[in-house]
Amino acid sequence: MLEIAKENDKKIAMDFTSGWYLYSFFKGAGLNVEISEDGLTNICDWNTTEGKYKGVDVAEAMCKLVANPGFLNCGDADFVAGAKDGSIIAGINGAWNAKNMQEAYGDN
Repeated sequence: MLEIAKENDKKIAMDFTSGWYLYSFFKGAGLNVEISEDGLTNICDWNTTEGKYKGVDVAEAMCKLVANPGFLNCGDADFVAGAKDGSIIAGINGAWNAKNMQEAYGDN
């Protein structure tokens, strides 16, 4: 998708400042984070040396993603505006913008 976007001077977008979205990369690789018993601090296994993927593998993949010219880091307003003007052809955003995306992209 990124290569198609790049070749057509378009973007695939997401908010790369959101911990919610960023955690999905680690979780998708089988890594976890949770609240410790004190209710204030986190426990995560992103530094593990076991398993198929390590936290460093995920971080490196994320760096490659944001370095791709077909990628755009943006918040909600810019995401919607880019979809409407055709500069953003796909992306990751919240369900709260589903109606805006439907209006921007149409049925297909």
